[in-house]
Amino acid sequence: NWSVVMTDWMAFTMYLGIPLLTFIVTLFQRRDDWWAVSILTWFSTVIIFWAYFAGCVIFYELQACLDLIGEASNKANEGNMGFFAKLRVAIVYGMKTRLSGTKKELYMVNGNVVLPENGNYTNSNIEPSMVKRSIMSRMTSWKVLSCFYKSLDEPKRIWSIEEVRGNIPFVTKHSWSLEKLFCKAGFSSSIPVVAGPSAVTRNQARSSFICAIIGNVLLLLLVVGLMVWMGLAGAALAVAIVLILLCCIPSTKATLRLRRIYEDIAPESGNTNEEDDESDTEEENVSAAIYQIWESWKLTAPTEAFAWIVIAGEVILFYLWPLVHLCVLKNAPSAILFSFLGLFAAARHYLNPSILIQDIGSFGSIGLDEGEEQSRKGLFGVKSKKEWEAKSRLAQIVSIGTDRSRKFWNLVFGLLVIFFVLVVLAAVATSDDETIESDGYKPSNDQFTLVEGFKYPRQPDLPYPTCKLKKGLEIDGLSDALQLSATDNALSDAAFYAGIAYVKPNDAQYLLNQWFRQDGFAIDDVAIVDEFKLLHPTYAQSPASYKLLTFPSVLPNFALVSIRGTATVWDLMSDAQLWMAAILFQLLREVLPIGSLWTPILHKMVNFVSSLESESISRVAFYRETTAFVNYLKKETQYKTVQVTGHSLGGGLALITGSQTNSPAVGLSAPNSMLSRDTFDPPITKQQLNTLTFNIVPVGDVVPMIDDLANLYQNINCTAAANDIIGCHGSTRSACEIQYTCGSGDRPVICNCAADYGYPEPIATGAGNQTNFTQACLDAAAAADALEG
Repeated sequence: NWSVVMTDWMAFTMYLGIPLLTFIVTLFQRRDDWWAVSILTWFSTVIIFWAYFAGCVIFYELQACLDLIGEASNKANEGNMGFFAKLRVAIVYGMKTRLSGTKKELYMVNGNVVLPENGNYTNSNIEPSMVKRSIMSRMTSWKVLSCFYKSLDEPKRIWSIEEVRGNIPFVTKHSWSLEKLFCKAGFSSSIPVVAGPSAVTRNQARSSFICAIIGNVLLLLLVVGLMVWMGLAGAALAVAIVLILLCCIPSTKATLRLRRIYEDIAPESGNTNEEDDESDTEEENVSAAIYQIWESWKLTAPTEAFAWIVIAGEVILFYLWPLVHLCVLKNAPSAILFSFLGLFAAARHYLNPSILIQDIGSFGSIGLDEGEEQSRKGLFGVKSKKEWEAKSRLAQIVSIGTDRSRKFWNLVFGLLVIFFVLVVLAAVATSDDETIESDGYKPSNDQFTLVEGFKYPRQPDLPYPTCKLKKGLEIDGLSDALQLSATDNALSDAAFYAGIAYVKPNDAQYLLNQWFRQDGFAIDDVAIVDEFKLLHPTYAQSPASYKLLTFPSVLPNFALVSIRGTATVWDLMSDAQLWMAAILFQLLREVLPIGSLWTPILHKMVNFVSSLESESISRVAFYRETTAFVNYLKKETQYKTVQVTGHSLGGGLALITGSQTNSPAVGLSAPNSMLSRDTFDPPITKQQLNTLTFNIVPVGDVVPMIDDLANLYQNINCTAAANDIIGCHGSTRSACEIQYTCGSGDRPVICNCAADYGYPEPIATGAGNQTNFTQACLDAAAAADALEG
């Protein structure tokens, strides 16, 4: 078959031919980026091939859907329908089916019982073991919806794709496994063979029942364990346990019924051996089975008018409104891509042949010539190779849209949407135009409570190599001016500078005076920041917050910019938008086998995804403001040497700004920028990140795991409990860890270390110092409160 040959040649060319040829050419050219070019070519050709495959799937789905609609109209004596008439009927029919109220019934029946003539157990005298009604079936029974829904005179059978394909699996002693039993889909049907040569053994049957019970117990313990690990207890824990038990009762009852049926059949058939019973007598070789079947029934159906209303609502809400929004934002790449993907998704959603197949209970006359009648004779009810090929192809295509993986990813996507909506609602609820600038600030005591007369000695264990920062990250002249050994407190100072951005200006100046033990040695220069925003109205109402720290008495040409981190929900959304593409590709790299092979091109993929939402990202790209501010300082003021620092989001912005302005930058718990480097405006290079930026990374903190680290970073310990998900992200805790491990030197001690984070109390300095540390901290906190008051 020439089409098969062409398909294989196309697959070979796209998967191996072009990528391998590219690989060979780059080797001959002796390119340094030979692997990146080759893997990018391979990725591009695979995408092209799968786009072609997706187009073929859509074509055959549409063709099958319209053919089935035409067949149904002929059987109803409605005459031949035109293309657009079929299209309209298919769209409405699919939506009415989705909105219908349904129920599922589980039947466990002795295989010796004669199956009803219509193939359904519902109208027989057999009681279902379990009945589950859908939410729509319950809602549509309300009187308020009676004008939109009608109850069917008789329930209508909905066949599963497995039933239509004849794929209900037999469970024998050879195919049985606990793994399949534990991982099977919730509404899957099966036929366990309980007597005869291939019957499951007693041990297998008992293991199945025990596994079903253990599965429910493990689910209960898993949920309870997670809640206990997260610190939840009391009423919330009790309610969760009760809800889980209620959910487990139906499945437990069904398991017990299945066991009773098994016990009834097995003795009758003589299958009592613990292991294989290889009997030669014909009587003992008679097989018996238990039919474990889920049947779905349609109970209520919406009116055609209501179906059209829902269709119009979906099109407006999920297609037209986002498309118009993208056009208003002038985001042409995203608008074009969204329009094509939206049409592609709509075609599969509204013209889905699986819905018609489940309603008809067969693949209809697919593959038959016009006027040829369908036959149930022959293999799987087909009588020609042509019919078999057409129906087999359609069966494979239909399974693409009805498999468990799609349901899983739909669930994941739905949870992400719910999370995003909750974040937006929280941002709206907590936002206030008049206070948004001060919302992110903390009282000084919550950030740092400083006390003198005590010190942390350097720990005897090997200290962090970067306790003394060098290579352009130290502040020349600062330690000498304070008569300290050069750079002794550099890492501790960096953490302090990053944390002080969370404190209000007056409180920040108070902490600076304490930290350097001199009034006015370091200045929180609010005037220059205000002057910059006045000269740049674009940033006047920006939620970005940063401080300018200067040292006029000793370093008149030096300034340090400290950028505040995530303090409001809007900041959290900014984090998500700036680094979401990098996060997604990092997760993909971890999931894929040998995913690290993709690292050389991940930055290009991240740039492509980010370019689709360039306009949206530009509105939350706070680095543009901080970069403009640093450039302003260097060009328009006396500060020719500038360093940048920050914590969390502020640290991420600091690393970006430092790279863009060629200024040394230190981030504390900062998201990185190696994969995202091409998405910024202007882009930054690996060389800039590897030589100008330094990140302090607490162990267990998830934020600095975002994006890939540059060459310069320091891991530090974290004392937070394992179930404290965000405990290691706090700037104060990190400052405490650094001060405790590296020693406090000549800086005051941070009281929060012992009071809030479990560090030992520092030792008193001076022979005559008998002050109690706890009391000294209380006095220092009272003095800070008095200042704030």
